[in-house]
Amino acid sequence: MADVNDVLRLVALLKAANSYWTPPYWAATYLGEILQPTGRPRGPYLACLYSLACVFTATAYLLVRGLHRRAYSNSHQTQSGFSIESRKGQQRVRALLGFLKSPYRAMVAKDVRCFLRDMSQAIQLMLLLAICMLYLYNFRILRVIQQLPEDIRLWWHGFLFIGNVAMGSFVIAAVSTRFVFSAVSMEGPVYWAVRSSPMSLHELLKAKFWTWYVPVSLIASVLLGAGAAAVNAEVHIIAATMLMSWIICFGIVGVAVGLGAVYSRFDWEHPSELAASFGSLIYMVCATMLIIVNLLPVTVIIFLRTLKNYGYEFAPLHWYLCVTSCSMLMVYVARTAQNTALKLGAASLKERER
Repeated sequence: MADVNDVLRLVALLKAANSYWTPPYWAATYLGEILQPTGRPRGPYLACLYSLACVFTATAYLLVRGLHRRAYSNSHQTQSGFSIESRKGQQRVRALLGFLKSPYRAMVAKDVRCFLRDMSQAIQLMLLLAICMLYLYNFRILRVIQQLPEDIRLWWHGFLFIGNVAMGSFVIAAVSTRFVFSAVSMEGPVYWAVRSSPMSLHELLKAKFWTWYVPVSLIASVLLGAGAAAVNAEVHIIAATMLMSWIICFGIVGVAVGLGAVYSRFDWEHPSELAASFGSLIYMVCATMLIIVNLLPVTVIIFLRTLKNYGYEFAPLHWYLCVTSCSMLMVYVARTAQNTALKLGAASLKERER
């Protein structure tokens, strides 16, 4: 019976906030009075809903009225208002990517410029980042576990940590599906011009990998680190989570580049076709399996740490040996997945060139 009461208490704590100034509260109160009258006046809530709808409609009309004509005119101009200065751009690339070899540096610079010039991809990236922010905002509600009894609070802390890593990894896999998986196919008809460079296929795919690994890992570290902070994790746990995100992204991005080369298409009409292909489905399945494998050592560490907080004593040598072994296992899995995927992608492209 105590377990049932704990579950009911948790469900009650996780209820969505019911604020008086939010439109869902107005709509729920108005519909509630229609379905089951209690004598409360319905007029003010209906007036608030209609007023909010009028404000949104008027704002949309003013935006279209003020911006549509100018945007339509600019879209038909032959000269773009945004330009990248070649000489200064090359200097910035050398300053930022001086540690890379010149072929890798040239490929990375080309991909960055192509991405910045494609406004549709930049807008889609902004939308995906906004979804990530909504994920973090909704994840804050799980802070109510501090109100749970002490005997189950530690277990819920561990569960939420694993859930944060899992959900954040799936969000990063979704981002990679849209952008990283299509990195090779985005070359389009000019792929054969890229192949005329003095780079082998494996080097070409590695350049694509390093182009996307750093930005995707930065997004993942911020996402997972903020998720850990949202559940009141300790500072060293947040730092370990951010470090773990770079290891997980190594495998996710590598598999995305490799499978993107295996299922590459250069005759597409719009980039959205690449993200909705059969190859992207295969990549999502492989990414899911990779995330599950990476979660196994994470679960072991969290389980042992929870037992340690309950008073089970472990020898320091055994504890650090376990943590090191689990970390090395994650590195090995990510490295193996990346190498295997890039080799498969290079072999597939080489077979296609024959």
